[in-house]
Amino acid sequence: MLKILALSDFSANAHFALRAAMQLAQRYGGEVIFAHAMDKPLVPATAPQELFTELLALDQAKWQEKLRKEVQQLFQMLHIRHKEVMYQVKIVAGPLPQAAIQLSEEHNIELQVMGNSGASGLEHFLLGSNSLQLIKSTTKPLLVVPKGFMFEGFTNITLIIRPEKFRYRAGIGILLRLARSYRSVLHFLFVSDEEKSKRALEEFLRKHQLWQEPQEYSILLHTVPNTNRIEALKEHMDAIKPDLLVVFPSSESIWEELFSDSITEEVADQGKVPLLVFPEANS
Repeated sequence: MLKILALSDFSANAHFALRAAMQLAQRYGGEVIFAHAMDKPLVPATAPQELFTELLALDQAKWQEKLRKEVQQLFQMLHIRHKEVMYQVKIVAGPLPQAAIQLSEEHNIELQVMGNSGASGLEHFLLGSNSLQLIKSTTKPLLVVPKGFMFEGFTNITLIIRPEKFRYRAGIGILLRLARSYRSVLHFLFVSDEEKSKRALEEFLRKHQLWQEPQEYSILLHTVPNTNRIEALKEHMDAIKPDLLVVFPSSESIWEELFSDSITEEVADQGKVPLLVFPEANS
């Protein structure tokens, strides 16, 4: 069973995220918490507390009904029976990152799913958006789904790793479950100034429990020189055409270094490739 938190702001982007979350839940017999983070009602400072409470309850009821209707439409659209996917609808007042963290803790969430909120390119796709704010603050894996994405499984998965900066992440088992389920090919792109042999890279994978002589999926190793990583990553994306990009940001500065400048458009094909982000645990 997989417990998923699907975040919605009722945009077209969010629709495709909810859709992917439901399809994943169906495949793994999981449960989805569909959630919306609403603004708190504005009332004069002199207004009685009862007025705020009443307006808050009215707003929550309104958004809950709207989200419930969208979920029901997805059941019908995807031809999923209600007994196949358990779900709840939650409305939380406050900023989205805080709401996501609260719900993830309350419901033991294993995977968060949300749509991107960018105009174009990966820079707007994540940087400065709710997605990045959530990445900075959460310890849960986050799947960021682009607008228009039609989920059909993940067969080609690219992981970008800097060996000298990599730390094992909680929740990595979700990636391996996906790989086994879809018999994926995992492409490990090692960004490094050092020239490492295949044996050294295999040792790295074993150390971090990512290489376990898999039967259901394949692993291919690639070394990307740090000096021309932008060009090498572009070439990889063009050649492999991955349907999932996995990143392990270790800090805001590393994230911005990996996904900025000229790589913003090419890496995610203008935001058409989903990102699975494994954030570093907060110290």
